[in-house]
Amino acid sequence: MLTSLLILTWLAVFTFVWRWMSQQHKFWSDRGVPTFGCTIPFLGNALKFNFTNSYQITMEIIEKHKNDPLLGIYHFTKPNLMVKDLNLIQHVMIKDFHHFSDRGIPSDEKNRPFEVNLFTMCGKKWRACRGKFSAMFTTSKVRKMFPLMKDLAKVLLQVVDKNGEAIDLKEPFLQYALDVVASTAFGMDTKILTEEKESEFRRMIRKNYKMTPKIWLAWILFDVFPTLAAKLRVHLLRDDVVSYFANIVKEALANRKNGHIQRDDFLQLMVRLQEQGSLEIEHEDDCDSYLNVQNEDKKTEHFELTEDIMVGQALLFLTVGNDGTSSTLTSICYEFAMNPEIQEKARAEVREVLRSSGILDYESVNKLHYLDQCFKETLRLHPTVPYLIRNCCKEYTFPGTEISIPAGTRVMIPLVATHMDPELYPDPSKFDPERFAPEMSHPPCSFLAFGDGPRICLAIKFVMSEMKCVLAKLLMRYRFTMHPSSEVPLKPWLPPAGIGASFSSRKTLLFNLETLKDACC
Repeated sequence: MLTSLLILTWLAVFTFVWRWMSQQHKFWSDRGVPTFGCTIPFLGNALKFNFTNSYQITMEIIEKHKNDPLLGIYHFTKPNLMVKDLNLIQHVMIKDFHHFSDRGIPSDEKNRPFEVNLFTMCGKKWRACRGKFSAMFTTSKVRKMFPLMKDLAKVLLQVVDKNGEAIDLKEPFLQYALDVVASTAFGMDTKILTEEKESEFRRMIRKNYKMTPKIWLAWILFDVFPTLAAKLRVHLLRDDVVSYFANIVKEALANRKNGHIQRDDFLQLMVRLQEQGSLEIEHEDDCDSYLNVQNEDKKTEHFELTEDIMVGQALLFLTVGNDGTSSTLTSICYEFAMNPEIQEKARAEVREVLRSSGILDYESVNKLHYLDQCFKETLRLHPTVPYLIRNCCKEYTFPGTEISIPAGTRVMIPLVATHMDPELYPDPSKFDPERFAPEMSHPPCSFLAFGDGPRICLAIKFVMSEMKCVLAKLLMRYRFTMHPSSEVPLKPWLPPAGIGASFSSRKTLLFNLETLKDACC
């Protein structure tokens, strides 16, 4: 009798769960939105998106759904909407931004303050903090940081000199990017480029980039059952990594507050903001009026900038974006090696600018217009992220359609959809920096390497300056060619989402660096 009861109970539970999951996967069909591939109960399309080259799967989607501006996807039971049409992308990113102002990443300042930062913040709090932290990346601030970038670029050249032929540049580029951020933003002399044995700092940075099964499961829990995850106080970052960097940042903040060190950098900005106690957040605040963030609540709020939240901002700058910088620098070296005439043209521009300026400084680097075009074309062909994510904040109907989505629906914008569109970029697979010549014009959201609209990357000037600085120095010293062991042409690759990113990576590219007869540093 008991056995029969247990079997019936199990069948009842299984039937309920199965019907619930099946109902979840009718979300898009009920709205008349086509879906990608077949969906597996509970998993949806997650397996393919978590373990497949994102470039490959996105191109597959674009090819199979050429005439579908919107495409439904299920990440486990969570319905996501992929937006491929340029006009609709413009609405999401710019025109109707107040419907999509958040990224939909869980942020809990009470229980997980170290995970609260500009990337995860939502609504008015994000708007207020964005206005304050943008002061870190003004032209005058980046100009002051440039000498440090230049000094570290010299160190990079010394490292490259020691390695000789057949060098993998991605690791030195990553070390350079980490040293630049640590030095310019936090006054830390990490010496990652020159360390003979991997330091604890570098080891923790590397550890932070690795997705573990535990972290992956935490993301799934937040994705599928956010309320339960919040109650369980599940963390999305590794505790040991957070603890290590929190101690470093807190000690640095204490030194600044005690007046032991005074520098005009990001850390000093955090000290000044924390001394204010809290930020006032008002509906009428027009410090960033173009953001057009609508909110019916006109009450003034106070957002306390605790030390833990300040550490969260520091963690964001220390650990995010550096891998993208090194990947972009590696990709442009690859394109120069595969297109020697373009490499020579870029080198000629650097020589001409240095001849007229007499020095490599912030002003001269910003005169390297052709090199800037080369970087943009590299980022078009080799973007560092597969998708831009936005979260629908309130019910929205896409213009020209009858398709509506409720608040909480995640929207995915694949960069490849616009970057490889032949109508926007003829012969899109060709590396052609002339696409970004001054006389060429591109519609909004057709180039999304740094995002677009109000949530565009704040650090564009900073990132472009550090990349152009080091590449200008490399061009003046070396000629890039591919080592015979490298597999060329390079197959387009973007990391898969989630845990798959830990198990799949772009193949190593080895370069031959021929020292020029008239080489200079």
